[in-house]
Amino acid sequence: MEAIGELKNLRDLNISVNRWRDDEILSLYALGSSIGKLDELRSLQIHVPPATLGDVDLLGSLPIFPQSIERLILHGWCFSRVPRWINGTLRNLQHVLLEVSETSSSEVDLLGELPSLADLELRVGLKTRDVIAFGGTRASLFPALLKLKLRVGEHVASRLQFQAGVMPKLQSLHLWFRNCESGIHVTPEGMQHLLSLQSICVEIYLRDEELKATYPWDAMERAFREITGANPNRPSFKFVKQV
Repeated sequence: MEAIGELKNLRDLNISVNRWRDDEILSLYALGSSIGKLDELRSLQIHVPPATLGDVDLLGSLPIFPQSIERLILHGWCFSRVPRWINGTLRNLQHVLLEVSETSSSEVDLLGELPSLADLELRVGLKTRDVIAFGGTRASLFPALLKLKLRVGEHVASRLQFQAGVMPKLQSLHLWFRNCESGIHVTPEGMQHLLSLQSICVEIYLRDEELKATYPWDAMERAFREITGANPNRPSFKFVKQV
């Protein structure tokens, strides 16, 4: 991994790990310092088996990220929080897939400072107990976002909020709720503020197949269909059951 930092003209970097071995984990400790040297990097894609890796020793501790980056896909690599280097200084960043153990309104609004971000997939772990309000710190955030996919636990559904003025260009919203055994009692707030929405997809995943017959599918679909209907742009609606 240290040698990667010597490839000064590298534009695309793909790293794939099929299963963790001790030597592979150790080699990743040099990755952060190497990436920080790649001034021409446009695309970074990392695909690893699901794991929460030590942020301090890996990418989470980077003081700065290559300003040239346009595509950042971190599949399976779960940060404890949204890294501070993902902020408005990455002016070319357009596509992000990010996994975090937990987050908050102020942290997701760091992503909202990215001026060119058009496609965001954010996966949030089950630790999150805070409200996640998009635009909670400033209404003009996510100015270029066209597509948003959120993967969260059922308890986060009632804590999701979209403030007026946020995501003015958002066309596609995909909400993927997992571990939904007890049902979603309160739907996200403020979806009527997403004035450019063209489509909404709600996907609910159950781990326990025995609950499939008794789960309140109809009530869930009806609740999300109602808040979709409240959006003045009348987006299309799709409801997906996953067991």
